[in-house]
Amino acid sequence: MTMKHIEQALSSLFKKPHDNQFWKVNLLQNWSNIVGNMASKVMIHKIYKDSITLGVYELCWMQELYILSPMIQKKINDFLGKHQIKTIRFRSAQTLEHASEQKNKNGNKSEIKELPNKKLSAKEQASVSSIKDPDLAESLKRLLEKCHS
Repeated sequence: MTMKHIEQALSSLFKKPHDNQFWKVNLLQNWSNIVGNMASKVMIHKIYKDSITLGVYELCWMQELYILSPMIQKKINDFLGKHQIKTIRFRSAQTLEHASEQKNKNGNKSEIKELPNKKLSAKEQASVSSIKDPDLAESLKRLLEKCHS
């Protein structure tokens, strides 16, 4: 089911603007307008009371979005016209999609597995090799591999 179908189903479920859940539908329908270009980096995963969990498509964006979370929260609340969202959490959208696929394959058994990491380019390998601290080098290597996944 595509996001548009889900939005249409939710719209018909919460038709009345005075319904206390209508703001959630409004938020889902206007997500790309609210966050602009960031919509290609992050999706709404879950809305619960005064918190929202956002799924991040690329793990290397997770920290950047976390740093931007006060701005994202302000944009959401400005759009809604009230201080509705008080907490923003982030999750890997890849892990969420992978868990959903595993659930479907295993008959409701949710099994989250690490996605395979991509190989580093020769330039990246040379950069990692030039770092004298082995722990720092290994951490950078893992980060680069995950950013390419």
